[in-house]
Amino acid sequence: TAVGQYHLGLYGKLFISLKNLGIIFQFVNLEVANKDIWEKVYRNNMYTLYWSMVEQILKYQYGIDKVETLRSRNLSVVLSKPEAPLAKYVEEKIDEYMEDYLEKCGESICDDESVVLFVLNNDDIDDERKNLYIERLETQITCLEDVKNKNLWTKLLEKDLVAFSSNNFFDYFFKMNEVIDGALAK
Repeated sequence: TAVGQYHLGLYGKLFISLKNLGIIFQFVNLEVANKDIWEKVYRNNMYTLYWSMVEQILKYQYGIDKVETLRSRNLSVVLSKPEAPLAKYVEEKIDEYMEDYLEKCGESICDDESVVLFVLNNDDIDDERKNLYIERLETQITCLEDVKNKNLWTKLLEKDLVAFSSNNFFDYFFKMNEVIDGALAK
């Protein structure tokens, strides 16, 4: 209808103005937000990656009702839809996302192993954040050699986050100066 076209044109102009001004929304209440404008904001990454915003997106864009129960698997849930704008945005701003994730996730992280490896092998994530992530991590890594940063190996072994296998034992032993240290003896 002519009225519908008028409103979409108006929303389009509003969106273009917001984008041109570099507006980034700290929070959008998706329960009451205009769906057309929100969709444009969402697809163009015009929002912060704060926990409250990510939770709303998981609820309204991913269709997950019990977002609160996913605190320990938040990154796995976000990345479970790799083509979704949120997943792409998180990958682009992963260090920023990790800062807030580590503040809000609680005491345990149970991300999928592929996501754990994505975090530990990601050069865009600060090493301090990787260490905090490991401190809270409960997911075991099947193959130690899949973690490219050898500086993380000892901490992973100390936290009992590496599956026991002869390959993992010998990978650690030979790549860490052929010494049986406390981490390997554990």
